[in-house]
Amino acid sequence: MFRYKNKIIAFSLMILLILVSLGSVSFSTKVSKISGSFACTTSVAVGTVKTKVVEAVADITVKALTADIIGDIEDNLKSQTVEIYKVRQAEEKAAAEAKALAQKQAAEAKARAEAEAAQSKATSSGANLNGLEAEILRLINKVSADHGLSQLQVVQSLTDIARARCNDMVSKGYFSHYSTDGTTFFNIMRNAGISWANAGENLGNATPAGYGSPSAFINAWMNSASHRDNMLRGHYRLVGVGIVDGGGRRVVTTIFLN
Repeated sequence: MFRYKNKIIAFSLMILLILVSLGSVSFSTKVSKISGSFACTTSVAVGTVKTKVVEAVADITVKALTADIIGDIEDNLKSQTVEIYKVRQAEEKAAAEAKALAQKQAAEAKARAEAEAAQSKATSSGANLNGLEAEILRLINKVSADHGLSQLQVVQSLTDIARARCNDMVSKGYFSHYSTDGTTFFNIMRNAGISWANAGENLGNATPAGYGSPSAFINAWMNSASHRDNMLRGHYRLVGVGIVDGGGRRVVTTIFLN
């Protein structure tokens, strides 16, 4: 806007200068006492020249102003185009992020549903534990509480598998996470139709059997990095406990599940 005002002021000054110059020419003509006919002719010529000069200056000024206006319009259009492109990019980015978040949330919801289904399938109303098994469970949950973790829920299906593992080791005279035919508690749970997201197994063996008190097993597990990790994994929610004596020894199995 200031640019347009400056050009109009310049244009006005030019007109004023022209008029002053033409006035001086007319005055000089009269002073020279030239004939009236010649003066008249000169007056007409000067008026014509003045008109043409004014028109020429006006035309130049209009063209200049028009060029400036068109230039400003083009600059504004370019600026608006850039802004529109930026807005579109931002909208597309936001839409992509929202879609990715929705997909992530859907995947997490599906994983939670599958884990809950696995827990539901494995969970019963509780488990019938003998005295030693119940004490093992109590001490495990005490450790959990001491470390700010949730209490584990004992279930019969996992307890049955834990006892089966103990019986197999006692009857076949071995002590391992793998049975003599290579079977693990994972295979047994899968065959039983139990699903899981995370699972772990702690084993204990004492000879003679009397050495295998619940507190002795818990202390041994807490002093072993891998066994301790199983006991302190906060995502475990279910547990099965089995203890079997035989052949002068005592074997304990605990199964952790989520």
